[in-house]
Amino acid sequence: MISRKAIPIKDYRGFHHSFCPLTRIIPVEISSRITRYRNKTVVHSIVRDITERKLAEQELRLSEEKFRNIFENSVVGKSITNFDGSIRVNNALSAMFGYSKEELSALKWQQITHPDDLEMTQCEIDDLISGAKLSTRFEKRFIHKNGQIVWADLSSTIQYDNSGNRLYLVSAMNDITDRKKAEDELKRSELRFKTIFNDAPLGVALMDSNTGGFYMSNPKFASITGRPLEELADINWMSITHPDDLDADLNNMKLLLCGEIDGYTMEKRYILPDGSSRWINLTVSHLLKEPGMPLSHLCMIEDISERKQAEQDLIMAKVHAEESDRLKSAFLANMSHEIRTPMNGILGFAELLKEAKLTVEQQHEYLGIIEKSGKRMLNIINDIVDLSKIESGQMKVSVSETNVNEQLEFILALFKPEAEKKGIRLSLSRSTALSEIGIKTDREKVYAILANLVKNAIKYTDRGTIEFGVSPLRKAQSGASSTTGLVNGTGSSERSRNVELQFYVKDTGIGIPKNRQAAIFERFIQANIVDKMARQGAGLGLAISKAYVEMLGGKIWVESELGKGSVFRFTIPYQEANKQNEDNTMEILGTETAIQPKKLKILIVEDDEFSSQLLSIGLQKVAKEIITVQTGTEAVEVCRNRPDIDLVFMDIQLPEMNGYEATRIIRQFNPNLVIIAQTAYALEGDREVSIAAGCTDYISKPIKRDKLSEMVQKYFE
Repeated sequence: MISRKAIPIKDYRGFHHSFCPLTRIIPVEISSRITRYRNKTVVHSIVRDITERKLAEQELRLSEEKFRNIFENSVVGKSITNFDGSIRVNNALSAMFGYSKEELSALKWQQITHPDDLEMTQCEIDDLISGAKLSTRFEKRFIHKNGQIVWADLSSTIQYDNSGNRLYLVSAMNDITDRKKAEDELKRSELRFKTIFNDAPLGVALMDSNTGGFYMSNPKFASITGRPLEELADINWMSITHPDDLDADLNNMKLLLCGEIDGYTMEKRYILPDGSSRWINLTVSHLLKEPGMPLSHLCMIEDISERKQAEQDLIMAKVHAEESDRLKSAFLANMSHEIRTPMNGILGFAELLKEAKLTVEQQHEYLGIIEKSGKRMLNIINDIVDLSKIESGQMKVSVSETNVNEQLEFILALFKPEAEKKGIRLSLSRSTALSEIGIKTDREKVYAILANLVKNAIKYTDRGTIEFGVSPLRKAQSGASSTTGLVNGTGSSERSRNVELQFYVKDTGIGIPKNRQAAIFERFIQANIVDKMARQGAGLGLAISKAYVEMLGGKIWVESELGKGSVFRFTIPYQEANKQNEDNTMEILGTETAIQPKKLKILIVEDDEFSSQLLSIGLQKVAKEIITVQTGTEAVEVCRNRPDIDLVFMDIQLPEMNGYEATRIIRQFNPNLVIIAQTAYALEGDREVSIAAGCTDYISKPIKRDKLSEMVQKYFE
């Protein structure tokens, strides 16, 4: 025992001996034994100094007390698990899981571990027990008493005694639930950022201000710039900027780096890998400098190529609209000239014919001028009607057998007097290869094309020569053509596939500027649109010719040099006819055919007084009686009351009731009456519509006397 006083010793006699108080406490261990010696009781005592042991025990108690205090009062959750299964936990761990210390000590770790972390935890403990690890540290989930998940940073180690025997498992746990929530939120935030960044409809990139490379870009940015994502980091923004936009962008970047502006927006062009350019709307702004990160700028780009193209198209449309206005003014002035000039001839010389003192020669001269002026006006109207047919899709191709050289001979004969009158030599280059060969084509359209081209050549040539002709061309493999003759022995089907005809009209006229050579094939356009230079013509001939050539399966173009002349060329497919057309010469209109005298009762239905009068005069030789009415209603009544009428000329456009409706009613009570429809429309399909309405035949205005005679002879021989 340890005493701080003198040690009293009681002998067998009962006496106590006291020692003086010690100046130093010495813990001792006394062991006594009582024996008999010479009939006396003797106490044998052994006193051992146990100061060191006591000091060690005291240190141990202090250490245990200190450990207990640290263990119990630690803010870190701790547990000591003995290998006999008992568990000791501290207050912090109890608070962490929501159980009392007693409740928690009675639970096994598997009961409070999240099911998804059981296997991992067991593996870590097994490694400790097997000695594979001296300690372990990992993160796992526990189940709180209230059912919520508690994330813990767990550290465990096994304590051994001096002999190497396992004593217990010591574990320390920090509650990292808030940190995990923050990490999860950060991950979600990063995921949202990446989703927004990658799926943004704009191109977005982070640019290193030092290198000028895009070290982080989204797919849209790569798509707009036309480069893979992995290459953008090594590409300097200046190297892909269009040279014309580089100075403006450099100036903006300089202001941004100097702090004079916080950002800028501009429209610029990027150069794509294939060398083309793309318009973008660029926005650049500062990014806050982060530790370890380069000075960066946020770049956002939007592809505005379509908008820029639309703006360019709008500008071009404005230019075209302005040009169209000029063309319209020029065309209207030209059209006014074209209509007023022949009208002036018609009305003026008609007025002169009223004078009584005119000689027969003067009368014939004036009548000839009136006739020419009328034909000129009719040509203008015919051109407008033809163009209307083409644009409405009513113009059809009528293929027949024809001889090309005969057509060319007719064109030469037709226009040679007009050319010689201007002092121009008009010549034809005849093709011996085609002299005896007939082809299948729409001869009326071929004639119209050639007539338009030769007429234009005469119009725009003041002196020199005009040459026209045709030659066969063999088609090259690539689609180009090369000049060749027709090869003897080649079958007609092979020739048809490999040969085409190329016509040309060459003049030494005024020529056509380069910038007008494509426009002249548009409607209402002449090569020179200045009003004072507009020449005779409505500007429709080449547009009609181009449409006809394309309908025939060919192409037309011009080669011209200003002041030196032009060469118009067009091609049509070569289709050899089975036999030579016996009658393919062009019909010359205006020849009057003699009408066989046969007296008829004729009804003229016409609301225009002069047209009715002209038709009556033309029918006088064959008419026994001519009745004229102005409406469809009157026509029905006359036919109902006069069943002896032989012939009706029915105008279509009538007041009250049109000609078609009047014809349908007449057919109900007189199915055999000859009714000839007459109209000034003269469009494709008018004949079919007239026949379907019940008309016997159809004739278009203006009605020539020979055509009128042929129509009467056809039904009243």
